[in-house]
Amino acid sequence: MLALLKRNFILYFRNRSGVQDRENQVDQDLFLTDLGSWGLQASYLISSIVISFVMQVFMFAVMSLYFKESPVISHLPEIALIMLLSSLISSLVNVLLIYRFQSVDSLGKLATIVGTASGFLVGTYVPIGVLPDFAQIITKCTPATYIASLYRQVLMKEPLETTFTGNSGLLQEFQEKMGIQINWQELLTKEETYFIVVIISLVAILLWMLFVKVFSKRK
Repeated sequence: MLALLKRNFILYFRNRSGVQDRENQVDQDLFLTDLGSWGLQASYLISSIVISFVMQVFMFAVMSLYFKESPVISHLPEIALIMLLSSLISSLVNVLLIYRFQSVDSLGKLATIVGTASGFLVGTYVPIGVLPDFAQIITKCTPATYIASLYRQVLMKEPLETTFTGNSGLLQEFQEKMGIQINWQELLTKEETYFIVVIISLVAILLWMLFVKVFSKRK
């Protein structure tokens, strides 16, 4: 899954640069440049988003060629939007996760844990609908779950319509069990899922700004 591969990649490589700078005290020198604290943290964030987005595009192309599936051209702009939102959210969350890490070795261990957990949280290893109620609640509190849902709704739209023609009840059951649409009392529409993702993004941006402000004072 693109979301899982991207999360493993970006968590390790993006945050490695920031943690490595702290480990080698390079950040102390960078703070003395014209960038300052805000500029330095913004540069880490932007580089993370760019790398994450490029990685997703690369994996999308590779998997399309591997499975010999040509993407629907009309879906490409929306897929690009989901990739951008995914990159933004994961990069912001990663900043908050790795703030207190001072060594690359510790970061590598975190990447392993998060990478493994992500597979369960977004329904890669086990369909979300068959998880216990408590586990489903945890997945619904995870931003990546909604990103994965958007990917599935866009990429699986035509196959689902063809397979479940005339079986709307069975279609809804399948979508719920496989995490194509998230169930909050009723199945979320794609528009509602986008709304949740945007809200998460705004909250993450505010938390990042607060983080940088506090980090700057400590420096």
